[in-house]
Amino acid sequence: EPGDTPYEGATIEVQFVGFDFPGGVHLVGDAAGVASGLTFEGIYPALITGEEVARRILDPRFPMPKTRRWLRKKQLHDAIGRAWLRRRPRDASLWAIYHLCRSRTANRLLTAFFTAG
Repeated sequence: EPGDTPYEGATIEVQFVGFDFPGGVHLVGDAAGVASGLTFEGIYPALITGEEVARRILDPRFPMPKTRRWLRKKQLHDAIGRAWLRRRPRDASLWAIYHLCRSRTANRLLTAFFTAG
C-alpha cells in the first residue's frame, strides 16, 4: 500500500556526454549518458563505468575495456532506436527478429545483443 507516497519519475539520459571534465569532475552511468537508447538499460553501464572511471582516475592509462565494449553496443542500440521511430523499418525489423528467434542460435545472438554485458 503506497499510502500518501507521491509517484515520481525522471527521464533517463541516453546521449553520451563523456566521463572526464575540468576541475576533477567525472560522470558515470546515467549522468554520463551511457544508458541504452533502445532498451534504456542503465544499471550495467552504470556499474562498469563507475568501476572503470575510478580505476582510470587511479591509473590514467587504464584502457576501460568493458566501457569501450558497451559504448560500441550502445551505438548500435541507439541507431536501431532512431530507426524504430519510423514505422516501416520498425515493422520490418520486428518481423525479422520474430522469425530469427525461432532459431536457437539466432535467438542466443539476439539475446546477447539486446541485453547488457
